[in-house]
Amino acid sequence: MMIYSLNVNGLKSALNKGLEKYLKEINPDIICLQEIKCQDKIISLDGYYDYWSFCKKLGFSGTVIFTKNKPINVSYELDNDFDTEGRIITLEYETFFIITVYVPCSRRNLKRNNYRMLWDETFYEYIKKLENKKPVILCGDFNIDLESNSYNKTEFSEFLSSDKEEFEELLNIGFIDAFKYLYPNTKDNFTWWFVGGNKKENIGCRIDYFLVSNYLKEKIKDSKILKEVNCSDHCPITLDIDLYE
Repeated sequence: MMIYSLNVNGLKSALNKGLEKYLKEINPDIICLQEIKCQDKIISLDGYYDYWSFCKKLGFSGTVIFTKNKPINVSYELDNDFDTEGRIITLEYETFFIITVYVPCSRRNLKRNNYRMLWDETFYEYIKKLENKKPVILCGDFNIDLESNSYNKTEFSEFLSSDKEEFEELLNIGFIDAFKYLYPNTKDNFTWWFVGGNKKENIGCRIDYFLVSNYLKEKIKDSKILKEVNCSDHCPITLDIDLYE
């Protein structure tokens, strides 16, 4: 099973840059998109079921999942209906959950720090409950970079060390970073670059992840960062994993 994830930073913009053609070429089993910034279903893909979560605020946030296999259950919110920004979708299958998420960013001026802290607490409790039932695959934009060198660059200082610590707690409760698990010694493998030439110079951050329940780590076949794809200021990431129901 191949799973594809991308923060599109506006789905309409990404489609104008060739996203649909590219998705048809690679033909993944599940497609997870974040920050779609739309309030309507603006695309359907042949052979896929689609599940959309829109933000109440126009032109902001939002997520969608396209999947070839119909899930047995779909959820668009955390347990307490905390999320009103369309930041999460959970699909349940017989033997696993898959979740796409667009985690809010604190920002350097701490404008949304309290919201981010509440999100992290609520999100982690939600994940723990799901993992008590069956393994979980998480993917999306987590708005945190575990690569320490990024914190030494002023242009990336909007990521807070406190958020990094909270994110590491998610790894500590039984999840693994699929890319680092397979390629622990690689460096400068970024998934997001500021607009203005930084992608060419490879000055960026890795803030998009596949996190997989520890129970599934032996089933991971590969995880890739597709830097060559230019449909967004992020690039796609993929997970190839053996999951047979």
